[in-house]
Amino acid sequence: MIKIAFFVEGLTEQIFVNRLLLEIFGANNISITTILMSGGSTSKLNKQTISTLNCQQEIKYTFLIYNCSSDSTVKSYILEERATLIKANYSKIIGLLDLFPKTKEDFNRFLTGLQYQTPTKDITIKYIISVMEVESWFLGEDTHFERIDSELTITKIESNLGFNPSTECMEERDHPSLDLNNCYQLVGKAYNKTTKHISRTVDNLDISHLYINKREILSSLNELITEIESLL
Repeated sequence: MIKIAFFVEGLTEQIFVNRLLLEIFGANNISITTILMSGGSTSKLNKQTISTLNCQQEIKYTFLIYNCSSDSTVKSYILEERATLIKANYSKIIGLLDLFPKTKEDFNRFLTGLQYQTPTKDITIKYIISVMEVESWFLGEDTHFERIDSELTITKIESNLGFNPSTECMEERDHPSLDLNNCYQLVGKAYNKTTKHISRTVDNLDISHLYINKREILSSLNELITEIESLL
């Protein structure tokens, strides 16, 4: 059995990683448990299991998704849980964070800070930083807009907002979640970081389109998919 733990910055990453794993591995041979983390450092560490999916057949892949509720706690929670995960025979930890509100110029320094004094023995720990936000991947999945609303065409987005999600790299956008909201508002809808809005967007993504056609354009998404593919 292959066992991997994801430590994600927040709800958006949690919902997307869950969908991505289901799309890549299918629901027939995996287990996914999502845990909400809180506390630690100067207070008691709390771990609350908020969802569990177990397949009905033999489990080949076991995934934990830790929602760390903040980019500032991803590394500390990884270090806190590392020994427990090693004892439970987990082989890899993936930390997923946004770069925003930092700038692209901060990327190398941010990654170096995450890697500093992160142990490499006994379990692989990999940090992946989405540029600038995970929502850049949602913007890059250019076919989903018309599933949100049939009137929300790429032509409407480009003529009103001045960028084209079909032809441009959305990792170049400074504030992708704001861009996504601005796109949806063109048809009287909105995007904010609530479960309802995130789930609506993620449910409408064509993961195959991202996987096959867009990953090479979205370098941080490609990095995440490559890590997941290494399990197959």
